[in-house]
Amino acid sequence: MTDFINPISQIAGYAMKSATVKLRESGERLATGDRSKANIVDYVVGAQLRDTASVLKSVSKSASYGINLLKVAQSILLAGKQQLVGLQDIIAQANTANPTTLAALDALYQANTTDLNRQFVGATFDGRILFDDNVAASVAAAPLDVRVGILMTDIIKVSAPALKAATTKLDAGNAGDLTTAANQVLAQTLIATTVGDIVTNGLSSIGGQIESLKNASAALSNSIQVQDDAANGYLNTNYEDDSNNFKESVARIKGAIATVVLADRLVQETGRLLD
Repeated sequence: MTDFINPISQIAGYAMKSATVKLRESGERLATGDRSKANIVDYVVGAQLRDTASVLKSVSKSASYGINLLKVAQSILLAGKQQLVGLQDIIAQANTANPTTLAALDALYQANTTDLNRQFVGATFDGRILFDDNVAASVAAAPLDVRVGILMTDIIKVSAPALKAATTKLDAGNAGDLTTAANQVLAQTLIATTVGDIVTNGLSSIGGQIESLKNASAALSNSIQVQDDAANGYLNTNYEDDSNNFKESVARIKGAIATVVLADRLVQETGRLLD
């Protein structure tokens, strides 16, 4: 029998080999999630979006740090404000007090002003001094630049009220006394105006900063979600293609096998005829 090389068998063999390679690659990606053979453009874009989301997550932690710092400062100032109200109540009682009661009220006034001074001077957050602007590294003297965006220039300054001048007046021996009517007037001015106004204005400023950081934090959360969703969209975009390629490759291999079988029959028939 004369040898007969059927070109159909050769073509079917090439088709089967190509389909087998494609089947293996798409099968690996579907089984392992390996995107190494995925569309490189989609992968690069998706990876960049994912990296941006990662940076924004770190930035979001900075925003949270700023909010926590301000909330601590706010709680200390609110407690101080309540003490200022209590001091004004003591001053009011001293107005008509008898000598014995006046001495007791004056002693209470001195103790409370000293305690308030200690709270303000000693206030810290994460090792940072808050209100003592006499300390160069304090938040009052050197506000923090809290990053709230992808750019280094996307910042919100976080500051605390400078209470050094006020606390100096509250310090032992500087807060005055309540022994005379004139001194009571001076004490009222100190507590209600000199110190009270600084605390009130500080609370207002801190409230505004907290609101700004909360808005920035919400915007960051939304941006992170958008970046993550977009990254996943690009990084997973070939899964459907891989599934279709897998099915198509199986169909092509089946077709190639059928073609080879048919070609073999043709070879046998041709050989018989030639013989």
